[in-house]
Amino acid sequence: MMAITHSVVALAIGSLALQTSDTTAITLLIAGSQLPDIDNTQSTVGRMIWPLARFIEERWPHRSITHSFWATVAIAIASFVLSEKFQFNWLALPFGHFVAICTDSLTPEGVQLFWPAPKWAVCGSNPNARIRTGSKGEVTLLTFFVCLLAFSLWSMDAGGIRLWINQLIGNRDSLQQTISTSEGNRHIYAEIEGNWISDRQPIQQKFWVVKQEGLEFIIADSKGIYKTGVTGQIATKRLVPKPGEPAQYQIIGVDFSEEEINLKLQQLMKVNSLIFLTGTLTIDSPEEVRVSLDPKQLQTLIIVGNTVQLESCPVQWAIQKLNYQFGTGSLKAQIISPPPKLL
Repeated sequence: MMAITHSVVALAIGSLALQTSDTTAITLLIAGSQLPDIDNTQSTVGRMIWPLARFIEERWPHRSITHSFWATVAIAIASFVLSEKFQFNWLALPFGHFVAICTDSLTPEGVQLFWPAPKWAVCGSNPNARIRTGSKGEVTLLTFFVCLLAFSLWSMDAGGIRLWINQLIGNRDSLQQTISTSEGNRHIYAEIEGNWISDRQPIQQKFWVVKQEGLEFIIADSKGIYKTGVTGQIATKRLVPKPGEPAQYQIIGVDFSEEEINLKLQQLMKVNSLIFLTGTLTIDSPEEVRVSLDPKQLQTLIIVGNTVQLESCPVQWAIQKLNYQFGTGSLKAQIISPPPKLL
């Protein structure tokens, strides 16, 4: 096989198998795919390291010792030892080598995979179906793996093959992974298909994801705030994540010690930002707080005895409901800017 074929095949299979687009790993995959041909002074790598290639060429046949399983093992051991010092993915180098020798087994000559055993591994029982170096068959093989490599790179950019499969299935893992990879630097939306828990009516629409709550999610649209799962308002069948526009997510703590709640909450207010509050406060006059109940809305503010419990409560709602109240306790404020376009 040609050097370019070895490189592309190793990159396509390696990036998918190792789930990486790291520059160092890519370089090692390419390097590993060229190492088997170090036994030939006419090869690309053989011309680059001519003294070593000549030494090997004079002592062993082409596609024997350097195309063997034991060569892969030796490269893996060396790669592992070096990775302890230089911190890289040690699997990439031997993986590239192993893919290359497997690719060469598609040629009529095959490879001496279990050197020094005098057996040659050749893929395909039909000699006419084997691929000769530089033939149309190799060009076809190269074209296929170029397409596979393009798919691999696309899937890496979209979060990896696992995320892509999860998105097709529409399970919650894909949304969890999308939130994790966004690192709080962009809005995340979700196409959700399911049912309202209160009346079992079907629902299928796009929501903005406020945050992940355990294995479930706090979501919102222009009408309100909801929670997925049996303890929430929406039972989901499919969740398909949709990364959105750039944003900044920040969480800060707010402590109260017998002080006016609204005064401190108003100090949090920022232009072009959304603020959600979570936590518990002990207040002086809980009987004065009026809370409306809606089975299709998350109860973001609940009164229990002389305490008020907030869960992803918009700061404007808290200010409205807790007007003139004094309280003690702690809240966490999730500050998001700018607001999502969906709202």
